[in-house]
Amino acid sequence: MKKLLLTYIFFLSGFFCLLLQAETTVVGSFLKYPVSAHVAALGGNDVAFVGDDVNFAFCNPALLTVNTNKMINLNYSIYIAGSGYGSGSYSMKLSDIDALAIAFQMADYGTFDGFDENGVATSQFKAQNFALSAIYSRVLNKYFTIGVAFKPIVSAYEQYSSYALAADLGIQYYDSESRLKVGFATRNIGVQFLGYDSDDEYSQNEMLPLEISVGVSKQLNHAPFAFHCTMQNLERWNYRYATNSSSSSESTDASNFAQVLLRHFIVGVDILPPSNKFWLSVSYNFERGQELIVPDVFSLTGFSGGLGLKLNKFEIAVGVASYHQAATTCHVSLSTNLSQFGL
Repeated sequence: MKKLLLTYIFFLSGFFCLLLQAETTVVGSFLKYPVSAHVAALGGNDVAFVGDDVNFAFCNPALLTVNTNKMINLNYSIYIAGSGYGSGSYSMKLSDIDALAIAFQMADYGTFDGFDENGVATSQFKAQNFALSAIYSRVLNKYFTIGVAFKPIVSAYEQYSSYALAADLGIQYYDSESRLKVGFATRNIGVQFLGYDSDDEYSQNEMLPLEISVGVSKQLNHAPFAFHCTMQNLERWNYRYATNSSSSSESTDASNFAQVLLRHFIVGVDILPPSNKFWLSVSYNFERGQELIVPDVFSLTGFSGGLGLKLNKFEIAVGVASYHQAATTCHVSLSTNLSQFGL
């Protein structure tokens, strides 16, 4: 078992070194959208979530647990500019240490008016993305769990289509006594094997939105609070946009280093009462807060929040995330366990 764990860590480390050289692309960017109300409420990414929620397996497949056996999750998000996306999953317990989930993600960017090269109107068309996932996790010992996910990805824009295949890898460490969890995940490792313009002899396949994240969470033993801290986009250290503030002075360089470092962080807190009847979350995503803020104007850009309630046999949750003064997203989630219905 120790050899398996060491092999897995070495495997992840190899991808870490490889992905440091990767460039950011827009192909399959919907794979990085927050998939549920709770994920959105915690800033859109949490690879060390402390509870049993299948939706966080999209962030780190190692977070899939056997405790979510027969759990069904459905999520929908009202996104920016009239677009929307949804996800769903069904998880099952294979053994005392193995779990499997089948999941999907989809994004619909709406209907567009088509025009030819002369500006003459043609027909309307839609732009859509879809990914199907198989997520597997295995408990290695008292502390460590590993996970992997495989997902084919299809994109369709008018008559143009793209096909890709990706994988997620994750590992988590959890100490049940201290209730401390550390997670590491590499998402969207893969390749676009058929591009939108594959008929063009000069076309090149594009890369997927690779992402490396590490996180830590701590749930207090004698208070209903859980604190979360995630570092994301570690595959690319400096991904800030060029601004007029990017001068060459040493003092500015030091300030820029701090700003670039902060852009990788998401911090959040959960209120989780012992009754498990509800949860309440609030978080701050430094990347959103710094990239999309309007100078000298107060706003909640970068902040997210959400509330989940358990009503009879269902859990209903709502999350809200502020991307900009003029762009706030709303996320709705519904989940239940089929075992409550005798299935």
